Amino acid sequence: MAIIAWEMTKGNVYGLASVLFIFSLLLWFVYLNSKVWTVGGIIMLVNFPLVLANAYQASYGVGMNDDIYTIAAKRTTAVSIGITAAFVMNMIPWPHTGRVEVRHRLSRTITDIGVLYSMTVSSLIKGNKNSNNLITTKTFRKLVARINRSIAIERLLLSRTVYEPPLRGNYPMEKYARMIEIVEHMVNLVSGMEYTLHGLNETEWRADLEEALDPSKCHYITHILTAFHILSTALENRIPLPPYNIISTATKNGQYGLGYRVSRRIKKTASELTRDDLETPAYACYCAYLIKTSHLTNELFKLVSVVKSLVGVNRYVKELIDF
Repeated sequence: MAIIAWEMTKGNVYGLASVLFIFSLLLWFVYLNSKVWTVGGIIMLVNFPLVLANAYQASYGVGMNDDIYTIAAKRTTAVSIGITAAFVMNMIPWPHTGRVEVRHRLSRTITDIGVLYSMTVSSLIKGNKNSNNLITTKTFRKLVARINRSIAIERLLLSRTVYEPPLRGNYPMEKYARMIEIVEHMVNLVSGMEYTLHGLNETEWRADLEEALDPSKCHYITHILTAFHILSTALENRIPLPPYNIISTATKNGQYGLGYRVSRRIKKTASELTRDDLETPAYACYCAYLIKTSHLTNELFKLVSVVKSLVGVNRYVKELIDF
């Protein structure tokens, strides 16, 4: 394009100004309105006047005495090398800092724990023969292995954050270490809950748990899964948590309601229990499931506290509630 403009004007300064103005308007139109040729438009818009300026200077003996063809060839070569180098550099992935990667991985780990918990509870509520062997399925074992592997990587990345410069202030390494410890406990608890369900197969204790965890009667599972979702989203996007409790603890549908439902079987038969009943594996698995459920809720409360200290609370909604 620069060669055509130069040959049209024969180096006349007024002709060059007129042609440059007309071609610049066309290139600006291409740059602003074309989605495909946006990069090409800006490259031509920058290099077109440079080639004409160098050719005009060379015609008066200023700088290198090259003709318009040599100047255009050099500029084209330089632009081609720059585009190729940019393409190669763009193919190299930009490494994330260990701090950001730890936060993102923890968010995905919390989501996976929620999926693992939903699989465990659904295997109990469905009560079919296929769900009794959930812990032996490839999907369940693969998910547990992936979560444990992710936790190990998070520990490794967290240990390397001490070598990164504190560009945004002091890094709360202790809080992230505490969070990793909590999610590791939660994985062990959820997998242990599924393992204890094998001792309850085809027993009245399993039927009692199915009735207690029925979603139409108890919203405990909904609160737990909602908490996992909110914590994962808040940690991934660094958004503040809601100012209210995301886990119901003092309502009839919350933890107390579940505790009442799952313990009424024990209270009802406490006076009738014999030594043989206490030695029954199903009764031991039933109690173990209740203990693990209670510990899972406590660990979830701890996780909410740690995440809240990292991302904060939505103060605008809190002020509205206080008002």
